[in-house]
Amino acid sequence: PVAQYQLAGFYMTGHGVAQDMEAALLWTQRAAENGHTDARFEMASILLDSTEPSDLKKAGEWFEACAQAYQKRANEGEPAFKRGRMFSRVVT
Repeated sequence: PVAQYQLAGFYMTGHGVAQDMEAALLWTQRAAENGHTDARFEMASILLDSTEPSDLKKAGEWFEACAQAYQKRANEGEPAFKRGRMFSRVVT
């Protein structure tokens, strides 16, 4: 899913390929469906702009999947999350 998400970024910016927002969306969705957390967040953000109830429901599902993935990474002790927890203890 990392390569899919990177390809989506290339299509979005036109870096090395012709800019194509439909292809960017397609590859973002594929990356999200394959578990890429940042792609899931992007899909949720895109769907939030919709007025369709089914799109808003799906946005919520993507956001929930992101939250679960980030919590799992934090629980597993990923260094970036460790630093964040440590910093929050110092600040509060």
